[in-house]
Amino acid sequence: MIPMTLQRKTLIIIGVTLVCLLAGLYLVSRYVLLRGFDDYEMTRARRETEMIRRAYLSRLQQLDVHLQQLSAWDAMAAYVQHPDTDFEESNFVDSAFESLGLNVILVLDPEGNVVFARGYDMLERRTQPVSQAFLRAVGSTPELRGHTSPESAHSGLVDLPEDPMLVVSRPIVSSDFEGPVRGTLILGRYADGSLAAQSGEFLERKVTALDWEATPPPLRAQLEEPGGICAQALDDLVMAAYARIEDMKGAPVLTLYAELPRDIHVAKVITGQTLLLSLLITSIVFGTVVIVLLRYSVLSRVASLENEVRGIAGSGDARRRVVLRGNDELARLAESVNSMLEALEASREALRYSEETSRALMNATLDSAFLVKRDGRIVDVNDAGARRLGMNREEITGANFQDLFQPALADSRMARIQEAFESRHPVRFEDRRGDVFFDVTLYPVESGDGQTEQLALFAHDISEIRQAEQALRESRARYKQLVQGVNSVVLRWDPQGRITFMNEYGQGFFGWPWEELVGHSVVGTIVPETDAAGKDLRSMVADVLRNPEKYVTQENENIKKNGERVWMSWSNRPIFDDDGNLVEILSIGNDISRRRRAEQSLLRRVQMEELVAAASSRFLRVTSTGLRDTVDEVLGSMAQFVGADRAYIYVMTEGKTRLDMIHEWCAPGIASFEMENTALDPGVFPWFAHTIVSEGAVNVQEVGALPEAAAREKEALLSHGVQSLLDVPMLWHGEIFGLLGFSSISRKVAWAQDDIRLLKVVGGILVAAFRRARAEDAVLLQNRRLETLLQLQEMTDPSPRVMSSVVLRSAVEVTRSAFGVMGRFEPATGAFVLEQSASQEKLENEMPWARIEPALADEGLWETLQRTRKPVTLQGETLPAACRDVFVRFLAVPIIEGDLVVSVAAVANKAFDYEDTDVSQFQLLMTSAWNQIKRNEDSAWIQREVDEIANIQRALLPHSMPTVRGMRVRAFSSTFDRAGGDYYDVLPVGAAPGADLKKHSRWLVLIADVSGHGPSSAVIVTMLSTLLRVRCGEDSKPARIFNYLNEYLMAHTVRQTFVTGFLAMIDLDARTVVYCNAGHNPPLIRTPDGTVAELEHTGDIPLSVLGDWTYSERTLTIETGSTLWLYTDGVVETLSPSGEAFGEKRLRDAIGHLEGESSRAVAELVGMLRAHEAGRRPNDDQVIMLVEFT
Repeated sequence: MIPMTLQRKTLIIIGVTLVCLLAGLYLVSRYVLLRGFDDYEMTRARRETEMIRRAYLSRLQQLDVHLQQLSAWDAMAAYVQHPDTDFEESNFVDSAFESLGLNVILVLDPEGNVVFARGYDMLERRTQPVSQAFLRAVGSTPELRGHTSPESAHSGLVDLPEDPMLVVSRPIVSSDFEGPVRGTLILGRYADGSLAAQSGEFLERKVTALDWEATPPPLRAQLEEPGGICAQALDDLVMAAYARIEDMKGAPVLTLYAELPRDIHVAKVITGQTLLLSLLITSIVFGTVVIVLLRYSVLSRVASLENEVRGIAGSGDARRRVVLRGNDELARLAESVNSMLEALEASREALRYSEETSRALMNATLDSAFLVKRDGRIVDVNDAGARRLGMNREEITGANFQDLFQPALADSRMARIQEAFESRHPVRFEDRRGDVFFDVTLYPVESGDGQTEQLALFAHDISEIRQAEQALRESRARYKQLVQGVNSVVLRWDPQGRITFMNEYGQGFFGWPWEELVGHSVVGTIVPETDAAGKDLRSMVADVLRNPEKYVTQENENIKKNGERVWMSWSNRPIFDDDGNLVEILSIGNDISRRRRAEQSLLRRVQMEELVAAASSRFLRVTSTGLRDTVDEVLGSMAQFVGADRAYIYVMTEGKTRLDMIHEWCAPGIASFEMENTALDPGVFPWFAHTIVSEGAVNVQEVGALPEAAAREKEALLSHGVQSLLDVPMLWHGEIFGLLGFSSISRKVAWAQDDIRLLKVVGGILVAAFRRARAEDAVLLQNRRLETLLQLQEMTDPSPRVMSSVVLRSAVEVTRSAFGVMGRFEPATGAFVLEQSASQEKLENEMPWARIEPALADEGLWETLQRTRKPVTLQGETLPAACRDVFVRFLAVPIIEGDLVVSVAAVANKAFDYEDTDVSQFQLLMTSAWNQIKRNEDSAWIQREVDEIANIQRALLPHSMPTVRGMRVRAFSSTFDRAGGDYYDVLPVGAAPGADLKKHSRWLVLIADVSGHGPSSAVIVTMLSTLLRVRCGEDSKPARIFNYLNEYLMAHTVRQTFVTGFLAMIDLDARTVVYCNAGHNPPLIRTPDGTVAELEHTGDIPLSVLGDWTYSERTLTIETGSTLWLYTDGVVETLSPSGEAFGEKRLRDAIGHLEGESSRAVAELVGMLRAHEAGRRPNDDQVIMLVEFT
């Protein structure tokens, strides 16, 4: 127990006092100061919730703005009086619903009768009937269906069974807003989840809408109170806020729910902690001052007196005196102590002389010496004995010998003493005191009368000898315990490689008993002759024995008795004799198999990512003509990486009834095969179809072990020798596009989740590549169609037969068919008369039309074409039996003039099923060609159409590049077609209307490349320009802008189109460039010293490829004098007459040598491109942008 000194008592009293004071102050301050934080937090939460509710209801105002423009319209007023389908088809179109964000348009006459009603599903982008519940709601709400004044307007929510609807209603009047009221126009939009999400965007809050009936009753009770808003804390960081939304009749229909950050609560916690820390520091400072004053005024004198007394007691010098100045109680106590020391010194001096003679004799020996009476009492002891006993002479003298040594030896010791007295001869024995051992000799001491009254006892200390013996025993025990108890393999082996020792852990680890290890070679027991990679381990062991100093540490593969391979890390220590000869090697091994597996897994993942990156890079740059070879190479690389013998790709047909294999890679010696193209048909392979849809992959390690439910799949796979299988679906916007898979013929393979992820990622890349290739093919086919039409225009005085032959051959190429026919119907009989035929060269003159035509007529083909006037596709079982030896696939389209089918064109035997694009391209070509044949002199409309699109696109490009404080921008643009797909723009961020842009500091710079060429690409460019200007006013974050553009393009463009782009936000004040690269060519930065480097890629993919992709940003600090070069792929792909591309290296070298004013630098680079082309027409759109930082 710690003694309670005066100093400790003082500290305790002060400490308790300060703690009580601190606690009181903290509690009072917390109650007074921090209570207001909670009130303010709740007030702000209600205010933000009210703002969200107003934002939600502001959609009614937006709808009313659109409604006001439509209702006050002379044409609308005339339509109500005289309904006209032309007016409906011109104005109530799908695009009107989409642009205004409407689900319902309802037109009523003055009596409230429905003149027009149309609904629209914005998710499926199709028209639908107006909900009857909505019509009943309008009928039961007088303020919606009737207006008495031209200025009348009503809006609000209407509760419907499917979803509440935002509804606005206005009277239909003239364009100058004058009466009388001609009817009522009502617009409606469903209050779905997207509307709630948009209402929270301006506060960056996530908002959702809950049905009022689904709102918990306790929460509804709070929301029914005045104001209709409540909030409650979810945890220390988030607060839940709710707002009531009412319909036009004042009844609650929705609850808005938002999660708000509790930053005020966090501030409250920080304030409380700061207050507590301040009080704590103040108390510590105050307590320290009080303690220091007490220590120097009182406690230091007490400590000084104590130290003086202790010093005298410790020195044993009775002549020393206590020195303590002062006139208080402590000083008088010091004088009393000095008086006591003087008396003690006098008594000790008298005793000293009498003891010196006898002590000189006793101290003559170095051993412990005692004089002992018969009863065991000690009469005297020498200095050596006192030192060994750790006692002074006074303590020992008079004590019993038995009390000073080991009590357990008392009987034996007394027997020895009695033996010495009785025999009067020396007696020797061993004794101990605690941990000290003695060799004791007893010498009888005779008195003058010959009696033995005392014994001279000499004890020689032999503790070091006994300790050495004990240490040796303990060392041996510890060594045994260490070797046998350590969780490592301890191995000793001789120069011949034979095992001489292995600890118990090693025996258990390797599974070898002692008798089967000792004397046997390490090779063949714990070391295999070769490892899994084929390395010769026998030679390695021999080298260890020859050169052990080279193998202080090593890692190699070992083997257990059961054949399991493990990786071990060995520490080796050679043992040599005095002549330097190797005696043995001591090896300590630890199992590192888990670490090795982790390292291999990490390496595999890195290799996998490199493989995916390489595949992605190749697919981004490959054209449709080179896609097949690239896909085959990527399939081979993936299959070799995961250890498969075969890789393949199946794609879904247009009808989604089966899969066709379009690519296959087989390892050397593995035969190619194609299973039945019905892999997803539940009637053929039900287990496969269910597994790949429900689990997202089919991973079969052993085909022979498939369950009974997979009997068909098992039989089909085993018949082709497949042992293992891994298939994953290739998805496009949640739908199955095709199938990507591996199979192993030569061995069983256990594919891991990483392999499945690899297939899924590469599958997504492949789908994007296939879709892009289809888009490029579609553009090429469209260009081929236009070229055919232009060819027809340029023909001088052509006959219809010659023109029909040209068109039919073009149709065979456009649809990628084997052959085609074209004919007319005989007016009298209705029979089909063949007029033209065209085929690929290899099939020339092979079509037995005389046998085929009657079979098609019997099947009712010609009658169907004349009746429906729509294309007909025959494939597989739908083909007449008599035609199946010639036709595999057949597509026929009618050519209509007026109300009559005047001709029919047909193509056949495409390699794959005819798709919708084939039908549309074929029909469009034949219809356009027929019209051209009829008016071959009137071709100017085609040129005007393309030129108009090109003029619109040129108008979108910046008319002049900005030259502002700190930056100059210059650009060059050249299109391959009249209308191209490359686009660039420079926009100020946050500039007020009419502001002086020369001093503006924040600019957005965009360069983009739309896949393909021609009008379709130009349309996408128009959309980009519009969307960028809209978004630029709301946001300056490049990643967020690309996220917005990606979502919009995914929702409003065809899937064959994608856009690469680079968007940068340049802040001239901060001297930074924040950028995002969506799969575009990496821009080049030229520093003032002439160094040229690529900007680090953000790792993002092109726009309109994946809808759920989130784009990222990087930041670059710019130096004065630096230049940023942006370009499209048409620059580096510029070809010379010999076919050599300009290339990225030549571009980088050119930029490194360009100097001078920015306009001249751009002109010089364009001159280099033209010199490289040497008169050759550019093969792609070209855009160059230069941003110079001054």
